[in-house]
Amino acid sequence: EHMRASNDPDRRYIINFARGPIFGAGGGHHSPIGGYLEAEDEVLVLDVNEQFKPWLIERARLYAAMDTVDSSSEQRRGLLLVRRRDEP
Repeated sequence: EHMRASNDPDRRYIINFARGPIFGAGGGHHSPIGGYLEAEDEVLVLDVNEQFKPWLIERARLYAAMDTVDSSSEQRRGLLLVRRRDEP
């Protein structure tokens, strides 16, 4: 489960999602995930838009916003995993 793994300090996730299903308007957007609250099943989104502060969203709602097609690329949106490279 990627959301649980987002609490691992060696893993960071960047999400590509459609703002419309969440906020009622807007296009595609990227932001990093700050963590996952398992008991509440909520994801902390660290919005890169300076007009917004970090916000919480139910995991299912976020997944629905990610499970959309980008109109420019005609590709599905999703999740990018960035891992820390171990030093030798």
